[in-house]
This record gives sequence, structure tokens and C-alpha cells, in this order.
Amino acid sequence: MGWYHLIYKVNPKGYKRYALVTGAASGMGRIYCKELALTGYNVVMVDINAKGLEETCQMVKEVAPEANVLTVVQDLSVMDAADKVFEATEAAGCEVEVLVNNAGVMYCQGIAETSERMLKLIMMVHMNTPLMLCRK
Repeated sequence: MGWYHLIYKVNPKGYKRYALVTGAASGMGRIYCKELALTGYNVVMVDINAKGLEETCQMVKEVAPEANVLTVVQDLSVMDAADKVFEATEAAGCEVEVLVNNAGVMYCQGIAETSERMLKLIMMVHMNTPLMLCRK
């Protein structure tokens, strides 16, 4: 049983709770947003790419017009990223039930050759911010 079936059984077209998707502006993040909306979740979409978020928002509204959508433009590599996302969801009255941590940074180079700045960015996006989002 995949995640789609588990979510469908939890919230079949309920549209009361929210799912938060990071990396929502393109690729798999966009697909997660669409599928979650189709199964009955309102969606909080987070990404650094404002234009891509708007495109994802329009796509979700086309396939699930009754779903509420909140877009949050946020760089997830900064220390207070989770706080900023939480502030946006709280201000909008969103009760987040599901976190889909899809955001990621890909940097194809050996760790010894990777700059300290890039290593810190990778650690923030892949570890710190998702952990802090889970605490909220």
C-alpha cells in the first residue's frame, strides 16, 4: 500500500486539514501537491521559486478547485526557515497534518572538494529545516 492509499483512507475529500510540501514548485513536489489535493487535503506549498509555486498553485486549483492552497516563498537553507513557514501557516489558520519533505539540493562532487558554504547549505535543507518543521 503506497502513501497515496494511506492518505486517501485518512482524509477522503475532507478538505479540513493541510499537507505541507517543500520543494513544491516543480517535479515531484508539484505532483505531491496535486495528489494530496485530489485526496482531500488543503495544501501548503513551500519553495524558493515564486513563479514555480504560482504555476503549481494554478495546476492544483484546476484539478481540485475546492482545495485551499497557501503558497510560501521561502529559502529553506536559512536558519529560521521553519519559523517563517510556521508563521505563515499559523497566520493563515492552517492545521498541518502531513509533511512531505521534498526539497533538496544536489551537488555532485566529492565531500573533500565541496566548499564549507555548500556543505552548510546542504545540511540546512536536508536536515535542520525538516527537523524543525516536524517540531512545529
